[in-house]
Amino acid sequence: MNPQMPPSDFDQIDAKAEVRETNAESEAKAVLEAELTSLRGRIKVERLCALICIMIIFDVPVFSDFNNWGGPLAVLVLELMVIFLIGKSFEVDHIPELFDNIVSAATSKMHKK
Repeated sequence: MNPQMPPSDFDQIDAKAEVRETNAESEAKAVLEAELTSLRGRIKVERLCALICIMIIFDVPVFSDFNNWGGPLAVLVLELMVIFLIGKSFEVDHIPELFDNIVSAATSKMHKK
Protein backbone atom coordinates (compact mmCIF):
# COMPACT_ATOMS: atom_id res chain seq x y z
CA MET A 1 0.00 0.00 0.00
CA ASN A 2 1.21 3.46 -0.93
CA PRO A 3 1.71 5.71 2.12
CA GLN A 4 0.15 8.65 0.28
CA MET A 5 -3.13 6.85 -0.47
CA PRO A 6 -5.75 6.42 2.21
CA PRO A 7 -6.49 2.84 3.27
CA SER A 8 -9.07 1.08 1.18
CA ASP A 9 -12.25 -0.42 2.54
CA PHE A 10 -10.82 -3.92 2.13
CA ASP A 11 -7.84 -3.03 4.33
CA GLN A 12 -10.17 -1.74 7.03
CA ILE A 13 -12.35 -4.88 6.89
CA ASP A 14 -9.25 -7.08 7.06
CA ALA A 15 -7.96 -5.16 10.11
CA LYS A 16 -11.32 -5.58 11.90
CA ALA A 17 -11.30 -9.32 11.16
CA GLU A 18 -7.85 -9.61 12.74
CA VAL A 19 -9.09 -7.81 15.86
CA ARG A 20 -12.07 -10.19 16.09
CA GLU A 21 -9.75 -13.17 15.78
CA THR A 22 -7.50 -11.92 18.54
CA ASN A 23 -10.51 -11.30 20.79
CA ALA A 24 -11.78 -14.81 20.11
CA GLU A 25 -8.32 -16.20 20.72
CA SER A 26 -7.97 -14.32 23.99
CA GLU A 27 -11.40 -15.54 25.13
CA ALA A 28 -10.45 -19.11 24.22
CA LYS A 29 -7.16 -18.74 26.10
CA ALA A 30 -8.99 -17.42 29.16
CA VAL A 31 -11.40 -20.37 29.09
CA LEU A 32 -8.54 -22.84 28.71
CA GLU A 33 -6.59 -21.21 31.56
CA ALA A 34 -9.64 -21.45 33.83
CA GLU A 35 -10.08 -25.12 32.94
CA LEU A 36 -6.39 -25.77 33.57
CA THR A 37 -6.55 -24.10 36.97
CA SER A 38 -9.61 -26.14 37.88
CA LEU A 39 -7.94 -29.35 36.71
CA ARG A 40 -4.80 -28.62 38.71
CA GLY A 41 -6.93 -28.06 41.82
CA ARG A 42 -8.75 -31.36 41.32
CA ILE A 43 -5.44 -33.19 40.83
CA LYS A 44 -4.14 -31.76 44.10
CA VAL A 45 -7.28 -32.92 45.92
CA GLU A 46 -6.93 -36.39 44.39
CA ARG A 47 -3.29 -36.59 45.48
CA LEU A 48 -4.24 -35.63 49.01
CA CYS A 49 -7.02 -38.25 49.05
CA ALA A 50 -4.57 -40.88 47.80
CA LEU A 51 -2.13 -39.92 50.55
CA ILE A 52 -4.85 -40.21 53.17
CA CYS A 53 -5.84 -43.64 51.83
CA ILE A 54 -2.22 -44.80 51.98
CA MET A 55 -1.97 -43.56 55.57
CA ILE A 56 -5.13 -45.46 56.51
CA ILE A 57 -3.84 -48.66 54.88
CA PHE A 58 -0.59 -48.24 56.80
CA ASP A 59 -2.35 -47.46 60.09
CA VAL A 60 -4.59 -50.53 60.23
CA PRO A 61 -1.84 -53.11 60.80
CA VAL A 62 0.29 -50.73 62.87
CA PHE A 63 -2.54 -49.74 65.22
CA SER A 64 -3.57 -53.36 65.75
CA ASP A 65 -0.12 -54.07 67.31
CA PHE A 66 -0.50 -51.42 70.01
CA ASN A 67 -1.67 -52.62 73.44
CA ASN A 68 -3.13 -49.28 74.56
CA TRP A 69 -4.75 -46.20 73.01
CA GLY A 70 -1.91 -43.76 73.74
CA GLY A 71 0.33 -44.76 70.84
CA PRO A 72 -2.34 -44.78 68.13
CA LEU A 73 -3.74 -41.50 69.42
CA ALA A 74 -0.31 -39.84 69.27
CA VAL A 75 0.31 -41.18 65.76
CA LEU A 76 -3.15 -40.02 64.68
CA VAL A 77 -2.52 -36.49 65.95
CA LEU A 78 0.82 -36.37 64.13
CA GLU A 79 -0.77 -37.67 60.94
CA LEU A 80 -3.53 -35.07 61.15
CA MET A 81 -0.91 -32.35 61.42
CA VAL A 82 0.94 -33.77 58.40
CA ILE A 83 -2.32 -33.94 56.42
CA PHE A 84 -3.10 -30.36 57.40
CA LEU A 85 0.32 -29.10 56.28
CA ILE A 86 0.25 -31.08 53.03
CA GLY A 87 -3.29 -29.83 52.38
CA LYS A 88 -2.14 -26.25 52.83
CA SER A 89 0.86 -26.79 50.55
CA PHE A 90 -1.42 -28.36 47.92
CA GLU A 91 -3.72 -25.32 48.32
CA VAL A 92 -6.71 -27.51 49.18
CA ASP A 93 -9.24 -25.18 50.77
CA HIS A 94 -11.34 -27.91 52.36
CA ILE A 95 -8.69 -29.09 54.83
CA PRO A 96 -8.36 -25.90 56.94
CA GLU A 97 -12.16 -25.56 57.00
CA LEU A 98 -12.50 -29.19 58.09
CA PHE A 99 -9.95 -28.79 60.88
CA ASP A 100 -11.60 -25.56 62.00
CA ASN A 101 -14.95 -27.35 62.25
CA ILE A 102 -13.39 -30.24 64.20
CA VAL A 103 -11.63 -27.91 66.64
CA SER A 104 -14.74 -25.76 67.19
CA ALA A 105 -16.88 -28.89 67.76
CA ALA A 106 -14.33 -30.30 70.22
CA THR A 107 -14.03 -27.04 72.15
CA SER A 108 -17.80 -26.62 72.33
CA LYS A 109 -18.14 -30.14 73.77
CA MET A 110 -15.39 -29.37 76.31
CA HIS A 111 -17.20 -26.23 77.46
CA LYS A 112 -20.48 -28.13 77.93
CA LYS A 113 -18.91 -30.48 80.49
